[in-house]
Amino acid sequence: MLFTTAIQKDQTYIDAQRNYAELLLMMEDYDNGVQAYMTILKNQPDDVLSLIKIAQLYTEVGEKEKAKGYAEEALKFDPENTAALEFA
Repeated sequence: MLFTTAIQKDQTYIDAQRNYAELLLMMEDYDNGVQAYMTILKNQPDDVLSLIKIAQLYTEVGEKEKAKGYAEEALKFDPENTAALEFA
């Protein structure tokens, strides 16, 4: 996959990491897709887009409190983010 090649060449290329995670989710490989997002957040805890995506995923499975926690974390970095405000 091109995403994995891009990630291997530049571990800080966050867009490639997010695209890879999204591809996994689209392929219904939810465990690895979520893990890919969690890896992003481990390395880039201020990545608002990944925080919001995890909040969305937790909402989809009925884990509203966990979703709220990730949205609140996103708001620390981007207080006006409308997507994060929907969860808070």
